[in-house]
Amino acid sequence: PAPLARRPYSANARRSRAVRAAAAKGGGDDDASKGAWPSNEGFEELADDPECLVLDDDKCGSYEIVQVPTSTGGQSPGTSGAVTAGQTQTAPGPPDVNEAEGEDGRAEVCVIRTDGFVGNERVCGNSIEFSSPTTQQNLFYWKTKPCSVLILKKLGPQLLPELYEMALWLHSEHGMRVIVEWADFKALHNSLPFLETFAPQVEAASLHRRVDFVLCLGGDGVILHASGLFTGAAPPIVSFNLGSLGFLANHSFADHTWHLTRLISAAQHNEPVYITLRMRLHCEILRKGKRLPGKTYSVLNEVVVDRGSNPYLSKIECYERGRLITKVQADGVIVSTPTGSTAYSVSAGGSMVHPSVPAILFTPICPHSLSFRPVVLPDSAELELRVPDDARDTAWVCFDGKKRQQLQRGDSVTIRMSAHPLPTINKKDQTDDWVASLTRCLNWNDRIDQLGNTLPTRRPDDDDNIAGDDSSGNGQGSAGGSTAPWAPAVPTKPTPRA
Repeated sequence: PAPLARRPYSANARRSRAVRAAAAKGGGDDDASKGAWPSNEGFEELADDPECLVLDDDKCGSYEIVQVPTSTGGQSPGTSGAVTAGQTQTAPGPPDVNEAEGEDGRAEVCVIRTDGFVGNERVCGNSIEFSSPTTQQNLFYWKTKPCSVLILKKLGPQLLPELYEMALWLHSEHGMRVIVEWADFKALHNSLPFLETFAPQVEAASLHRRVDFVLCLGGDGVILHASGLFTGAAPPIVSFNLGSLGFLANHSFADHTWHLTRLISAAQHNEPVYITLRMRLHCEILRKGKRLPGKTYSVLNEVVVDRGSNPYLSKIECYERGRLITKVQADGVIVSTPTGSTAYSVSAGGSMVHPSVPAILFTPICPHSLSFRPVVLPDSAELELRVPDDARDTAWVCFDGKKRQQLQRGDSVTIRMSAHPLPTINKKDQTDDWVASLTRCLNWNDRIDQLGNTLPTRRPDDDDNIAGDDSSGNGQGSAGGSTAPWAPAVPTKPTPRA
């Protein structure tokens, strides 16, 4: 498939654009404004659009991703307010203040993003409101049937039987091309001659064009490995939990035929599946302000700059778009994605953030200051972590726990949001899968329920069974009469035997 950020559009994409165009005109009660598919009128004007290219590649399937509004109002999911991935609208320029006249003598305002694109802000006169939530659930649609799959598993021969079973089933039942890594290819090629392999060093930039989707067998490490293979555009990933923790792997291998049949058959029935677009970080290492060749990394979890084996605290200057925001004097600092917020960052005291929240987490490691708390920055932040010239020693950096290397005095690491997310297919939806992983893997808020108060089923009258009341006629009050229903039984003296 083509990259998610810039994708050619087929007839379905033209139809989605027509829906948005009709809705933008304020059609009132017409079908387009309600979110239903419009008629073919208006599609002719999009036919000559150079962006509306029909995919003609028999080797790969194609897909599109739409957003699900918070409330669909009984409509089919993904139709109301559908937004195709990669679609952007340029914001209009600021109005001429001399030409605009305010209503009722009030000044009119406008809101424009600094990057020039339209956000979800709506301005009426001088009133500003949000037209919709910033994020939505995302639905994944196949536009053509998938033809090829890449199967990855964790290192070692332990999961070769599971890989063998899955590859044979996909090839025999669905006629798919199955691609595996070189070590697995050598182990299974004699028994499965249809297997294909690849050379990561040669095909790293074009591997996504051969693969329609990826299957990961193992735990979170296999998903991180898949993210490392596709540093640019990445195909959708389906992960099966066969590892030790598997926070990101929500599918059970025991039901793999059902899950994969549902995913593949969705292309034939035009059915959507929920997908999470996991933000990644684009990182580069600079030396004396210049980029080092071959030192560019794509990060799914976190970037860690720490002191390594040095006996001194790390001294790290943190800049945001060239502005010094703080100096870190600690064992190190973690810059994490929302996906990585439940990994190293949460162990260092950071917050757990939903993977759909557009944010970058900044978490210190054992800071030498009681007031240095973790913060959450917007995804538009562009950070630079620099080892100052007066630092006592060097620092070390690693990306998703790998590629660990030393930073000399004056070296820095630039961190910003990557243009290419890592799409992962959900078992249910984004929130259900995330909360289930919190409960299953981290025992989030797992405690015994507090017992409630137990009230008596019957209360006596105000005049009954009160001490000092001689209603029983024996002059002894309640002691000689009937006891209260909640009073404990008074043991009686046993009768002596004759």
